[in-house]
Order: sequence, then structure tokens, then C-alpha cells
Amino acid sequence: MPERDDYNFSGLLMRQIAASMLLAATLGSASEIAVKHRPPRLASIFPQGSERGKTLALEARGENLDRAQDVVFLTPGIEGRLTEATHTRLSLEFTVSSDAAWGPHYFRIVGPRGASSLGLFRVGDQVHRTETEPNGHLDSCHGIEIPVTLNGRLDHERDIDIFRIRVEAGEHWIFDVRSARNGSGLDPSMILLDRDGRKLRHSEDHFIWDPFFSHEFESGGDHFVVLQPTRGRANPDHGYQLDIHQGPFLSGLAPVALPAGTESFVSVHGAGLSAAPVDVEFSDEGFSEHVVQAGRDQLRLRVLVPADARAGMHWLALSSSKGRSNKARFWVPSLPSGSEGAALAIPSGFSGIARYRSPDRFPFRASAGETVAFEIRAHRLGVPVDMKLEILSGGEGQTEGESVSIAENDDARLPGTRFNKDPVIVHTFEDSGQYELLARSLTDVDGHGLPYFLEARRPMPRMELLLDTDRLHVFDGLEARIRLTAFRLDGFNESATVSVEGLSTGFEADPVLIPPVEQDGSADGSQGQKVEIALRASDLPHGSHAQARIVSSVDGSIAWKSVRIASGGGEGATDGRVDSATVVVTERPEFSLEVQRNTVNLVRGGSAAVPVHLERRENFASELSFRAENLPPGVLLEPSTAGLAPSPITLTLKARSDARTGTFTHVTILGADSEGRTEQAPPFTVIVD
Repeated sequence: MPERDDYNFSGLLMRQIAASMLLAATLGSASEIAVKHRPPRLASIFPQGSERGKTLALEARGENLDRAQDVVFLTPGIEGRLTEATHTRLSLEFTVSSDAAWGPHYFRIVGPRGASSLGLFRVGDQVHRTETEPNGHLDSCHGIEIPVTLNGRLDHERDIDIFRIRVEAGEHWIFDVRSARNGSGLDPSMILLDRDGRKLRHSEDHFIWDPFFSHEFESGGDHFVVLQPTRGRANPDHGYQLDIHQGPFLSGLAPVALPAGTESFVSVHGAGLSAAPVDVEFSDEGFSEHVVQAGRDQLRLRVLVPADARAGMHWLALSSSKGRSNKARFWVPSLPSGSEGAALAIPSGFSGIARYRSPDRFPFRASAGETVAFEIRAHRLGVPVDMKLEILSGGEGQTEGESVSIAENDDARLPGTRFNKDPVIVHTFEDSGQYELLARSLTDVDGHGLPYFLEARRPMPRMELLLDTDRLHVFDGLEARIRLTAFRLDGFNESATVSVEGLSTGFEADPVLIPPVEQDGSADGSQGQKVEIALRASDLPHGSHAQARIVSSVDGSIAWKSVRIASGGGEGATDGRVDSATVVVTERPEFSLEVQRNTVNLVRGGSAAVPVHLERRENFASELSFRAENLPPGVLLEPSTAGLAPSPITLTLKARSDARTGTFTHVTILGADSEGRTEQAPPFTVIVD
């Protein structure tokens, strides 16, 4: 949600000039500012997951990974250690405890360069195997026992992975590829072939870029599962996990809201649900359930929600003799339940079914000057629906043509949420009278309704804190600034204090007072204020780190951030939510490098110039020598050094006559000073013809 700004241009310009002067005073000269600090970046990890109770070796790829010291998991259950490091690769060892939580675990690599971007490692309930090459032809692929979770990569030109499975006639199996959902840039397709190589099923882009289908086999015997990329060039970071199982898979619940202290019938939708679950796991204690009816694609539960259930988001998962399901989310409201067909009481909540081109209508009364908040919860609970809210003047006794639309919202701008489809209206009524709220589905689901929950309430003044960054570095002798945005919701305009918790010895940060504001009358009743908290580190060695949690005095809420995990561009990414910033005492780089080309073309037996921009800190006069990592086989970087010659400098790549042809990403130039301190330029691509 963008910050509103009502001051004039000249005032803004003066603030920008002052900020620039402060930055220069803090960091030093212009040359020091131009030298780029590049923290570690994780691009991929392989394998992407494991069973419980295992210790396994892994490879991580990325940038600026040299001299990494620690592996920091943000939640308990997995211990990691480093065994070997280069600038672009790490060898790791993870030990997964026997009680580690199912699903994704987030981690970072930490060292003198700072904290890396977030990585994802998934704990699963099936036997895990790793693909072995060659497996690109039907007559040479490997047979695998199912159920299984396969960790694989489509990482070189024309790479196709084929797996042979054996099934019995009448069996029903689920095939699920996780790549984008694990942060991989791979865009794969999945094809199921019969024993003669005839196509039975095909899937791509079911979940983001991830394929998924379930299939009942008419005949038994050998079959083949084929994975191949649909677009883009080969990339060593293109990993995936292929789940083949008969256990339950949950696509959603109806209703999506279960009031505290009630017993509700819940329809669980998905695949592989025909085996009655031996257990239903809830996110919190006190819930209980009874299975009423079980079918392949739908399960009927009777769920008892405890009277003291925490209001907010919850989840449930199913376990059967065939395995454990994914999690399905539901909401426990804090509002009394409304009645279908009756006037909409304020406050109240209503569970409905969204049907395309058939809006639900809710008559209600409002008084002049009264402010009411209307909010749909569906998309945020995993329901694939896009809804719209609209308030009409008048109600009973008027036709729709006589009514006047006085407020509407489609996709509300929610703090920290990038792809929200849920609408929110916060409206102050000018006149007393009868009104009507329309809740309309914009999603065509072929006549099948999708569940939603409507809240009608008085404003609940509160504040939400969003971290501007999830990692922060502190240079020797300098302060760092933890930056966040405080969003005021539903009319909250009082002062508040934010403080930092969780810092280890040697780190300090003082509380900050956020002053009160005047409301601006915006449609959703929210404002964003920038907040900075000064952070200091005393007498700590490089690589020392802590987790900083920022807490609000308003309601004890904790600042958070949605972090994008991706190995490449496009939609091949997933989001992880973090509620702390990783703070690291970091070295100040003496110089930085920048290759001036994204792609360098070579022919066998030829050479190509690579211009590199070099920036030095003031008084840094060491001669630099250069080398490269991840060059194509048969391609060499000619020896070169740089003294105090002006930038850019020119390096030369030379290809032997037998150099391997193709496209090679992740090539990187490294520069080292006379003391061996090394900096890495961002990677580029080399194409050899």
C-alpha cells in the first residue's frame, strides 16, 4: 500500500537533499558510496527436501557465498552446517530431526559478507529419492518404486527426465510437481505415458508453473512419467520435487469460517480422500472432529471448535494409511454469526458461496456519520476466487436500476500482500437509511460455487508493521537502520512505540515513538508511516548475527515481511513470511566489480572482450588480479591485472577449438587484491557457437 504524501514538491526536494547529505556523512566519500556491498544470494538448493530423521549432503548455488560461516534456520527442527564454500557454490549438511514440522523450512547463510537471501527446504512424509542420469529415453530410464518423492533437476540443454513406474489396474495415483512452489524458476510440463508410449495425461501451470493431476489406471504394468521444460534455457538452478502418492491432497474447505464454540459440518475437497483418515491434525489444540462420509474427491467432517479458540487463521491436515495431506486453511471469526435471508447485522459474519453472475445481496441499515467496514476473506484462505463488494443506496422497495452505487472495491491493497483478490470497503455514511451490500464473484467456475466469509463490523483501530527488509548489515563503527512501515488501519491515529526484541549480546537498539496523525479520509482508512530504528553493534567480530523482532505497543503485534524466494525471473517463485530481520556485523568492501555485458558471444577458436567497471574506496590502491568461475569447458580467462588505471578495464575470454558449445549461465568474474581479499561481479551468460 503506497504511502500518501501531501507536502509540496519543494519540501520533498529539500528532504531528499538532506537525506543525501546524511548518507554521505555516514558512509564517507562518493567513492566509498559507489563501492557496492553485495551480500550472499541463494539461488537454489539441491536436493530440495528430505524425510524426517535423516542427515544428508546438499549443494547450494548462488553468489558471494565464500567465507560463509553459519546456516541459520528460522524455525527449529533442522540443523545445518557448511562443509565447503566457493563464491558460487556451497556444500552443506542438514540433519532433520524426527519431530521436524512438515512442510517448508526457511534458512539463511551467514558470514562476514552478511546474511543471504532466504532459502527453502521442505520436510515430507514419503521416502525421498534423487534422480540419476541418464534418464532421458524410454528404453534407458530407471524404474522407481512408488509412493515416492523424487528430487531432480532439468539443468542442461535438452534435459528430459523419465521415470518408469509399475501400477495395478484400478489404482488411483496423484502426481504433483513442486518447482515454483519451492522457489525454482523451472517451468516444467508433466506427461503420463502408457507402456507403449501413448500419452494418457498432460499438465502444466496448475499451481503457478507447477503441474498436477490425479489418474486412475485402467490397466496395470509399466507406465512412464516424463518431465521436460516448457520454456527458457537450461539452468543449473532448475530443481524440482515430484510427489507420486495415493495419500490425500486438499484443495480447500467449505465453509472457510468456523465460529468458536460451535459444531460445524465441513466439506473437504481434494483428491485421494476415499480412505478414511486415521487422524485430523489442527494447528491449535482443543479442536475435535468426526468423519461423516468419505469419497475420493470429497470428505465430510463434523468439526467442534472450542469456545476459547483463537480468532484468526488456522489450518487442518489429514493423515490416512496412504500418507499425510497438505494443509488447508480456515478462519475462526471474532464476530457473531449472521443468519441467511435476514438483514445484515453490524457487527456479524456470514459464510456464503460465491456464484458467477449471481451476487449475494445483504440489506442493512446505517446511521448518518456511522463508519462500517465490510471485508471478504476467501483468496487469503486459499480459495481460487476473485470477488467484488459494492454498496447500493436504498434497499427494500427499490429495484436495482433505482439504486445508486456509493462505494465499491475489487482487490483491496492489503499491507504486505502482493496478489490479493479479496475486497474491503471502509465507508462512512452521509445519510441514515436502508442500504444493500452486493458480494459478487468475478470468477467463472462453470457453475460451481466457491466459499467465502463476509465480515461486517465497526472499525477496529489497529496498526500493522511491515519490515522494509528481512536482512540488515552493520559496518564497523557505524549505525545501521532497521526500516519499517507502520500502517494505520480502521481509523487508528494515536501514538505508538515500537521496540526491538531478541537481540543477542553486543547489539543494541532503542525504542522509537511513532507520533499521532490526522486521518486523511482515504477509502480504506489506512496510512503508511516510515519508521527507522537505529541499531548498534559493539566489539563483535565480522559474521556475528542476531534475529531482530520489532514489536508494537498497540497490541503486541510483530513486524513481518513477505519474502520472495526465486532462482530466476517470471512467475517461478514462492513467498515466505518472516517475522524478524537477520542482522549481521559485516565487512566493508574495498572495491566492487560490474561486468558491462549481460551476454558474451564466443566462437570456437575465437576470443571476446569483457568490459568490467571497477570502483575503489578512497585510499585503496592495491593491484587486482582476475579469475572466473563457471566458465564453459574449453573457455579460458586470459591472465590480467589492474592497477590504478581508470575504469572500465577490459578482460578477454578465449575459446579453444574444442570448447563445448551451448549457453552457459552463472559465469562470474572474481577480482582479488594483494592480500587475497576477493570480490565477485554479478554473473553473466556466455554463448559458445
